[in-house]
Amino acid sequence: MAARTTRFADGDFDSAGYAAHRPTYPQALFDAVFAFHRRHRGAGFDLAVDVATGTGQTALDLASSFAAVVGTDSSEAMLRSAVQHDRISYHCCPAESMPPSIASGSVDLITVSTAAHWFDMPAFYAEAHRLLKPSGTLAIWGYCFMEFDDHPDVTRMFHDFARIELHDFWDRRADKVDRRYSDAEFLQTPFAVSQRILAPEGMPAVAMRRRWPMRQVALYLRTWSAYKTFVEQHPDRDDPIDVFCRKAADAIGADSPDFEVNVSWPLTLLMAKNAVTD
Repeated sequence: MAARTTRFADGDFDSAGYAAHRPTYPQALFDAVFAFHRRHRGAGFDLAVDVATGTGQTALDLASSFAAVVGTDSSEAMLRSAVQHDRISYHCCPAESMPPSIASGSVDLITVSTAAHWFDMPAFYAEAHRLLKPSGTLAIWGYCFMEFDDHPDVTRMFHDFARIELHDFWDRRADKVDRRYSDAEFLQTPFAVSQRILAPEGMPAVAMRRRWPMRQVALYLRTWSAYKTFVEQHPDRDDPIDVFCRKAADAIGADSPDFEVNVSWPLTLLMAKNAVTD
């Protein structure tokens, strides 16, 4: 059985493993966010705040476009492994209460990457509304359970594994991502302009796709909080990820444990701002 790692907020959480094995976001996603941001009069690129930054993956992507980036997270364990950059500073704080060093009305862009399902959304929206400039933008995105692009039978098997076999081990807030941020708490905002896009359906260019060896798929799955809970509660049972990978190999007819697969993650993008579109 693989070594155990704890959940995101735990002090001994394997943040380095999380950073190494989670998929990154495509440049096309940032291009879409920046295009939405630029559509509004007075849009600037002085200060971005990445909320629930984790190990700083999105903060680093923003640093090439903004003069300064602040990454915030409630997990000190995550921030200990955060990527370092001259334009990025980090603060440990809840999403609903930003540090006083970030002044009201000073932020051009606030981002949240696959984390908003953990938030008190009305409180977070109020805080984001307070911090953003009149021309500022809020962008929230999240990805669902992955799909095996060339093997729909393996996708069905995988979704049964994720949604049924591990059902009791997920924090139920994670279901909000699977519902693609369609709950009222995400759609009812204090902003003048808002937009919800499903990718790749509504934006084919913003597709999260990888060609991974199956061992990389397994490493990614071991970053799941549900997996961590499973192995804590059932230390003597077969590793469910090993079991799934063997079943996937049998279904595909692979003759090597390192066979490669094309995988993708459906993505939901929410964007909002105070100003009306020019």
